[in-house]
Amino acid sequence: MHGNPLAAAESLRFHRCTFCTTPVQAIAELCPACGSDRLTVERSSGVGRVHRALKATSARGAEPSLPVVVELVEGFRIRSWLDGLLPGAAPVGTPVRFVGYARAAGGARDPRFALNG
Repeated sequence: MHGNPLAAAESLRFHRCTFCTTPVQAIAELCPACGSDRLTVERSSGVGRVHRALKATSARGAEPSLPVVVELVEGFRIRSWLDGLLPGAAPVGTPVRFVGYARAAGGARDPRFALNG
């Protein structure tokens, strides 16, 4: 399977190994758990929790955004941005939901999350 599983229109997608059922966020040719090449693309619910806050490396515009790693309920983690918050405002475990993508430098799309609840 080739291509970016996150590139579908405004939905968050990921790979899942059909042999061992491991969820895989990263673009991979093989499952990191069992080595199988049987990966399918699934749609995520977009619901998760902050796993870790990251250090901001550049300005993201006028609205504050916090770089975070989100762990989704499906079991994979993704580096993303939590919009509308400053550092320290979303401790580990904070519930979040996927809200879409923002265009980044070079045309890449950054997944964005917001507080859930």
